[in-house]
Amino acid sequence: MGAPQRTRRVGVRRTVLIAGVLGLALSTGVIAYVGFGKIVAAFAGIGWRGLFALAGGFLATSAVLALAWWVLHPKPSVKTLPAFFLGRLVRDASGELLPFSSLGGFVFGARAAILGGVEPATAIATTVVDVTAEFIGQLGFTALGIALLAYRPEARQEDANFLFRAGLGLLAACVAAVVFVAFQRRASAMIERAVARWAPSALAQTSAVTASLHALYERARPLTLSSLIHFLAWVVGGVLVWAGLWVAGVHAYALRQIVGVEALMYALRTIGFAAPMGLGVIETGYALVGPLFGVSPEFALALSLIKRARDIVIGVPALALWQVLEGRSLAAQSRANVETQVSQEDCPETRRMGPS
Repeated sequence: MGAPQRTRRVGVRRTVLIAGVLGLALSTGVIAYVGFGKIVAAFAGIGWRGLFALAGGFLATSAVLALAWWVLHPKPSVKTLPAFFLGRLVRDASGELLPFSSLGGFVFGARAAILGGVEPATAIATTVVDVTAEFIGQLGFTALGIALLAYRPEARQEDANFLFRAGLGLLAACVAAVVFVAFQRRASAMIERAVARWAPSALAQTSAVTASLHALYERARPLTLSSLIHFLAWVVGGVLVWAGLWVAGVHAYALRQIVGVEALMYALRTIGFAAPMGLGVIETGYALVGPLFGVSPEFALALSLIKRARDIVIGVPALALWQVLEGRSLAAQSRANVETQVSQEDCPETRRMGPS
């Protein structure tokens, strides 16, 4: 590894560390401002029943999100569904529990799908398109959140400016989605030229990925279907959060309020994708968005913290399973290398070709 590459890696790690520390400080400051005691009381009100109910709802939502990814496969098979489900869990767990941005989660999720039996080029290409479909689906979910905010009974006249800015932001995001799709369709040739120049050994794999990407975008139906399933998944996810709170005995907030908070929170989480583990973005977002729908800041923060606990309950086993599969893959590759070496040494033709 050259000195410039080592310097870049050190710089990236330092940036991630600084961003994480700043995010943690911001989260701590928001919690202290709202009141630690109030948040603890609200957290206790949700309790263990709420935690496990939210975990069950999250698993159901992840299954629908995995389905949205799976339909992008050129030849979807029921046998590959578990691989996409594990990949989705690893993607989310990496983004929420590991000191990486959401981009790291995309890479790890694709790797988990590959270990589950999905072809590497297909796993990478469908991940790229799935991220696009998810963004489009989230635009619909954000629009639903804005609509719920506009038509809530306690809406005030001074909220009109906020709604106008939110509408402009949604319009800009729609334009960004169109540009993002167009860029992916046109940038493959440029990427292949760069790889051919700087890493020719990886050109075949890169060409396979770009070919798969082109094939996916040539068929509009899978992308449309995936976007619709993503939208459905996020709506169902918001409903299941409300249902989990209801199971926990929290009946103070209506379905409209919880779904509205979840819709705008996911929009903020997408904007702050670069924040490691969402530190600072999630807690601050809940504290700001909750009151817009009549949800107290302390309860909104308690909800954000119990969802982090939920991520640990589900994410740690998912990451552990991924590492077990990685270990098996490395062991199998090592055995294959040893067997190849032994067969070459035992081959008479190989011995004759050696030095005399």
